[in-house]
Amino acid sequence: MKKKIEILFLTLVLFAIVFPIAEAIDVKNIERDKRINTYNNNIVYVGGLEPGNYSSIQEAIDNASDGDTIFVYDDSSPYYEKLEISWKSINLIGENKDTTIIDGMEKSNVIYVNSDNIRISGFTIRNSSKSGANYCAGIFVYVNSDYVEIIDNNFYNNYF
Repeated sequence: MKKKIEILFLTLVLFAIVFPIAEAIDVKNIERDKRINTYNNNIVYVGGLEPGNYSSIQEAIDNASDGDTIFVYDDSSPYYEKLEISWKSINLIGENKDTTIIDGMEKSNVIYVNSDNIRISGFTIRNSSKSGANYCAGIFVYVNSDYVEIIDNNFYNNYF
């Protein structure tokens, strides 16, 4: 009987420890999902063969509304551009991380982010500046930017 009480007590202690931790993890996931789901589901296309698609990623960023998703096809890759995402929340998605390439031409940061709620995924990001006084990054995220997700990308030939 004493053994059963000890086992019951240990089980209750274990539940008292595990459930609050599991709940905290779940709350964190819910908060992340809220940020992701703030996008307004408007999709802007770059490259590809459809009429109305933008030919440059920066042009699509400049014309996107807060919360838009910009989908970049690999048909017109590589994209020789340096990108700036400022003052709007967007989701920047490449068709395939191995074949959707953004090439910074060794001129600056390839992508400069100065905004909150940004997701960048599905790209090869290459050739930031790395000579002289301009040591730059594949993706430079400004220090005051919150909730920036950089996932599932390749980085080549960048200083940072």
